[in-house]
Amino acid sequence: MTNYEVIAAITDNIESALKRQGLNFSRKTFESPESIPAGALPLGQIFYLGEEFGGSLGEKPKYCDAAFLIRIILAAREPSALIREQQRTTHSIRGALTVDFLNSGALSTIKSVSRVNIEKTDVVNRAGMSDLNMKAAVRYREP
Repeated sequence: MTNYEVIAAITDNIESALKRQGLNFSRKTFESPESIPAGALPLGQIFYLGEEFGGSLGEKPKYCDAAFLIRIILAAREPSALIREQQRTTHSIRGALTVDFLNSGALSTIKSVSRVNIEKTDVVNRAGMSDLNMKAAVRYREP
């Protein structure tokens, strides 16, 4: 596998893990969160933030650290129910993004992923709706 194939498989596995937690994904774009159909919520989005390449001078790197932003848009709810849903979703996703799960599918034979770190979760509340923004770092070995 090439590095591109590995990072693409990691991204696919992140999406698969999120779908297993009940998140929906759409290939459509929406003008605003309020225009998202209720049936599409909670809506997950994955953004690739780039990579850092390890290694020393003149040597091929032995690993890469890929950064992702995972955005989850939650439906409007009564404030205390929304807080509990934010907390449940945060810990559900944190528990789902494991090294073993990210090494599944196309990566099941090479087991490239060696570390997954959910670095931070930010919450943005507006008009009863909520965005969870989770920054995740995934370390994988060079193929």
